[in-house]
Amino acid sequence: MSTSPDLSTYIDDNYRRLTDRSFTFSIPSQNINDFITPAVGFWMLTNMILGEGPSLAPMYFHNIGAIPGTILLFLTMIFAYMTSSFLVESLSICNALEYEGNRVTRGLPAKSEDIPYSLRKAFQFTRMSELMLGRIGKFFTVVSLTVLMLGAIAIRCLAAAKSLSVTLDYITSSELSDENRQNILLPFLLIACFYLVFVYSRRRIQTTASLHTRFGLLRLILLILMLWVTLSSIKQIGVPIIDYHFLWGKWNNNFIQESIFLFDAFSAFVFFFMVHHSIPMLSWPVRPEKGLKKAQIAAFFYSFLWLLALSMTAQLAFGDETASCKLTFPCQLQTLYNLTFWKARFFGPIINFYPFLNLIPVPLITIALRDNLVNQFQPRKLEEGGLNPREKIWWSLGILIPALIVSLMNQHNLETLISGVGRIGGICIMFFIPSLIVLEARKLRSVHLEKQENLHASPFSSNFFPLIVFLLGLGWLIFRGISYFI
Repeated sequence: MSTSPDLSTYIDDNYRRLTDRSFTFSIPSQNINDFITPAVGFWMLTNMILGEGPSLAPMYFHNIGAIPGTILLFLTMIFAYMTSSFLVESLSICNALEYEGNRVTRGLPAKSEDIPYSLRKAFQFTRMSELMLGRIGKFFTVVSLTVLMLGAIAIRCLAAAKSLSVTLDYITSSELSDENRQNILLPFLLIACFYLVFVYSRRRIQTTASLHTRFGLLRLILLILMLWVTLSSIKQIGVPIIDYHFLWGKWNNNFIQESIFLFDAFSAFVFFFMVHHSIPMLSWPVRPEKGLKKAQIAAFFYSFLWLLALSMTAQLAFGDETASCKLTFPCQLQTLYNLTFWKARFFGPIINFYPFLNLIPVPLITIALRDNLVNQFQPRKLEEGGLNPREKIWWSLGILIPALIVSLMNQHNLETLISGVGRIGGICIMFFIPSLIVLEARKLRSVHLEKQENLHASPFSSNFFPLIVFLLGLGWLIFRGISYFI
C-alpha cells in the first residue's frame, strides 16, 4: 500500500500525542467483554433517543399541526442519521490513520488481510474534534456539549419534578402549590442524581448495556401502556373530525409567528434525536461491525415511528379537549404528555413514572461532561492517571449545581428551555461539528490513505451533503436570531 511520506509525521504530531494521554480518550478494544451485538447497540441507541421525546413531542405537534409536524420530524430523523453516519465514517478514518501511521513508522509491510478501517479504538467526540478541527474546534465542541448536557440534565430533572408533584398530589391531600412542591423536589432529585454519578463513575458506556436493557424494557412497557390508554380514549370519545387545527395547528396569517412555532418545534425535535456526543462510544464496540449501519438506521427509524404514533394519537384523543386534567380524563393535552393521564383510572400514576426513567442516564451525562471539561481545562490530570475521588466529587457537584439553578429558573418555561438547548447546543452538535469533522476526515483520507472499501463510509458520500447540512444549520440560526428583533 503506498502512503504519503509525511503520514508518520502527522501521526507523531497528532494521534500518538493524544493516544498516550488517557485510556478515557483512546480505549483499545481488546477485551471481548467490551463488545456488544448490533441488537444491543440498537437497543442502547433507541433508549437514548426515546428519552424526553415521548413526553414532549405531542405538544409540539399540537402547536404546528399533524402535516408540518410529520414532515419536520421525518426530516430531523434523516438529518440525525446522516450526521451520525458522518461521525462513524470519521471514527473509522481516525482508526485507519492511526493504524497506517503506526505501520509506516515501524516499517511493517502491508498485508492483504489488513482492515485499516476497522473500529479498533474509541475516539471520543471531543477528541475527534481536536484531531480534525484543532484546539479551536475542540473548544467550540466543549462549549456546545456543556450547553447541551447541562440543559439535558435540567430538563430531565424538571420533568421528573413536575411528574412527581402531580403523583404526590394524586395520593395525598397536600395543600402545597405545584410550584412550591417542585421547588422542594428538585434539590432531592439532583441529590439522587449526584449519588448515582458515583455509583457509575468507574463505568464506560458499553459496560452499562445490561442497565440500558432493563430500563429500555420498562420504557417500552410504559410507551405501550401510554399508547393503549390513548387509543382507548379515542374509542371512548369517538374519532374527532379532522379539521384545520388538527392538520395545521396554531398557524394563522402571521408569518413570523408561524415560523417561530415551526423553528421552535424543529429545535425540540433536534434535542430529541441528539445522541451524537455518544455515537463514537456506542459504535466502536459493536461486533460484527457490518451490523452497525443497519442497527443505527433501525434505531433512528424505530424512534421516529414511536414519536409519530404518540403525537398523532394524542391529537386525536386530547387535541380539542378543554376539560382540566385535575378533574377528569380524557382532558386537555398537557405540555408533558404523561401528565395528560393524571386522572386515568389506575394507569395514571404508572404512566407518570415515565420521566423518572430519563434520570437514569444523568450519571452518564455528568461523567461524560466532566471528562470533557477536564480534558479541556486540566489535561495534565488525565496524563497523571485521572481525577482522584475528591476531585470527582467537586467536578460532579460543579456540574449538577448549575443544572439545578437552570431547572429552578425555567420551571414555568420548559418549552423555552427545550428549544433553547436544541437551538444552541443541538444545532452545533448535530449540524455543524459532524459536518466539519467528516469534511476534514475525508480530506485526510484522500491525502494519506489509498481509496479502498470502507465498511463504515456514510451512505451520503458526496461532500455536498455535509456542506448542505452546515449551511442549513447556519441559515436556521440566522433566521431564528433575526426573528427576536422583528
